[in-house]
Amino acid sequence: MFANKMRLLPHEARDAFTEKNDFSFTQNCIMVCQRGSQVYGMSTALSDEDYFAVIIPPAEQFLGLKMFDSWTYQYNDIDVVVFSLRKYIGLLLNSNPTMLETLWYREIDYCDMETTSAFLNIRRNRNLFSSILAAGSFSGYAHNQLERMEHNVTSRRMGAKRRRIMDKFGYDTKNASHLVRLYRMGLEFVETGKLTVYRPDREELLAIKNGEWSLDEIKAEAARLEERMCEAKEKSPLPAEPSTHVVEKLLINLTLEHIKNQNSTRMDSRSINPYKFTT
Repeated sequence: MFANKMRLLPHEARDAFTEKNDFSFTQNCIMVCQRGSQVYGMSTALSDEDYFAVIIPPAEQFLGLKMFDSWTYQYNDIDVVVFSLRKYIGLLLNSNPTMLETLWYREIDYCDMETTSAFLNIRRNRNLFSSILAAGSFSGYAHNQLERMEHNVTSRRMGAKRRRIMDKFGYDTKNASHLVRLYRMGLEFVETGKLTVYRPDREELLAIKNGEWSLDEIKAEAARLEERMCEAKEKSPLPAEPSTHVVEKLLINLTLEHIKNQNSTRMDSRSINPYKFTT
């Protein structure tokens, strides 16, 4: 387990999850971590509290009519995203940047009390998910940020402060910061096979976020990094594809072990078979 003092997921989120999904968050969670600006080293006093969690649903979710996939929760400045292990694994195999980075966080970014041996097993085997697909996924996510900047795409949840920034600079500086970070992280991963999530260039990224770069400078940096990504892809040490078959076995084993432990707990607490039908 990790030895750190990251705070637990707020109890409001736990209670809301259990009420909505009809099973316990605490008993089925295998990992809780911070996400967003906190893990990049770019948080400020105005930053939201962003959490991500992975759960292995109970047996009923596999055998019954319901199948848990994902759940989101927003309360004041708290944002929570919860994925099933199956969904999480699927996104990792596709080199989804937001998911891939969760395997490379610093230990302090995980909640010790809510991070289990199941997740540690996945993290120890994180290279199984590494592939050259990351070049396209990181570039694609970065390009999406560029398109949002160029077309001034807004969100309903965008606050007044961020709208003022767009009015002042003519583009969303937060998108610009994400754009450069994604390109740089992706390039590092394609070149070395390792992700540095807590950014050594965080001061420069914060400067971009604060509007200290012009839109033309952002576009020029994006073009430069895209060119480097194309070159790095040809020389990358990463395999062409992730180890899908090995990962599938890992997913099955972790799921079966979790269900076995859950059933054992139920038997101990109830002293009856929870799946025995009565007539």
